Amino acid sequence: MDLLLDTNASLWSGRRLAPPFLWRSLGLKCIPINPPSCEAAPLNRKRFNEASVDIDEIRKRIDLLDDALLRLFNERARLALEIGHLKKELGLPVFDPAREKRILARMKGENPGPLDDGAIVRLFERVVDESRRLERIKSQGEGREEC
Repeated sequence: MDLLLDTNASLWSGRRLAPPFLWRSLGLKCIPINPPSCEAAPLNRKRFNEASVDIDEIRKRIDLLDDALLRLFNERARLALEIGHLKKELGLPVFDPAREKRILARMKGENPGPLDDGAIVRLFERVVDESRRLERIKSQGEGREEC
């Protein structure tokens, strides 16, 4: 008698069978329907489906956070442009290394993890660098007027 078995040694209908060594001793032949070996690690379909749903839900939350980050990055850039205009009127340089050091120190101090301080510094260095670049472009009268 041949049985179509998935990797968790169940009938396709989902009913559980005895372990492979037992059904072989009963003269049953294994015809695997997914991996090449009937001895493969068990796959719990219910748990897999639940994990898949969990992954989808978590990804939806990540997408929402990405949307919020996009809005926040652009709002921060708009504020940096305002500062850039004021700096230009006052004849101040775009680059303020003391301010950037304070930003990085504050972010490291506020960091609850799981990102380590090095990761936070790299992320904020990039954000600050892009703000500075945008200020420089706008102060020179180049680029888009809207951001």
